[in-house]
Amino acid sequence: MELTVTEFVTLGSGRRLFGAGTQPRMLQLAASRITPNGVALLTYRRAGPLRTGTVGQLD
Repeated sequence: MELTVTEFVTLGSGRRLFGAGTQPRMLQLAASRITPNGVALLTYRRAGPLRTGTVGQLD
């Protein structure tokens, strides 16, 4: 079994990745490709408004 976890984090200064006032949105993986060097190239598309919830069981 293989488990891969990807975190998307942006840090630092410089040109903004998302413009000021950009609303959070859900993303859906549209395409993926692994290069011969093992780099994952992932393409996402918008999938509607952000849905929030709880992960796990509440006691």
